[in-house]
Amino acid sequence: MAFIEDHLLPRDGLNTYNIVLARMDLPTHGSAQFTFAITDSMLPVGEFVVHIPATGQSLDKMTVEAHEKLLDILRQLTFRAEKARKYHKSHASDPELPLEAELDFVVDDRL
Repeated sequence: MAFIEDHLLPRDGLNTYNIVLARMDLPTHGSAQFTFAITDSMLPVGEFVVHIPATGQSLDKMTVEAHEKLLDILRQLTFRAEKARKYHKSHASDPELPLEAELDFVVDDRL
């Protein structure tokens, strides 16, 4: 995995965003669906849903696995956001670069 320079060191109280386990559903045969709520100042911003297949493990172990999957998702999103930031930073300094020069995903110019 590529090295990503930290611009902020994570710590409590850095901002008002929070992510918490909101609910767990048991849709079929021992599998579980964990929903994590994302809030800003206690107002809902979004959700991540993580599916954990049935493997005969306890609910506590499934909860740990759901948190691990969530962290993997967040790491990948951070990686992609950093990649996009670097592209836009280089493009801002050299507008002649091709639009998709260093991205492997579509840039949504409507944002």
